[in-house]
Amino acid sequence: MANQSINDRIALALIKRKSARYPQARFVPNYAQAKRVLMAYPSSVSASELQDIERFSLDLESDRIKVVHAIYFNTKDKNQLPLVSKPNRHHWGRWDFDRFYFPLSEELIHLLRGDTFDLFISADMGDSLPIAAMGATVNAACKIGHYHKSYEGFYNILIRDSASTNLNQYLRDVKLHIKNLG
Repeated sequence: MANQSINDRIALALIKRKSARYPQARFVPNYAQAKRVLMAYPSSVSASELQDIERFSLDLESDRIKVVHAIYFNTKDKNQLPLVSKPNRHHWGRWDFDRFYFPLSEELIHLLRGDTFDLFISADMGDSLPIAAMGATVNAACKIGHYHKSYEGFYNILIRDSASTNLNQYLRDVKLHIKNLG
């Protein structure tokens, strides 16, 4: 995010300001106590990265943790959005956010604020502002994201690794961190 546009800088400031209205959870569950996880990622992930996400989700589900996926499609056309083919998958597009990437649609706000999650995990290795806004506003006890200096107020845990674009390694680091929580 070194070359941020003025619109991105304004969006980050507004997301931080608006998300401050939402109370943050006062506890962090350990891995054994976690029951629900919201995992957000862009639709632009590669096929191998999607397999890594699926493996990670199956790992969590084998430990009796329900995983809900929030997939962001960077499109303004609802017709380009694929049908949701699996349970606990939600597809979101550009129309679900305001012009500064803050959640706008009632369904998205209900998912982020109406439901309670033990963990929010951003599987976005890029710098998607809509996913950062989801992380800033979600009602989760612990929020985990990939390190970006601009996102320091959005997540409880930011993971920085030497291979910063390797999603598989990042997800292994996430699992290690959440197993050490509590």
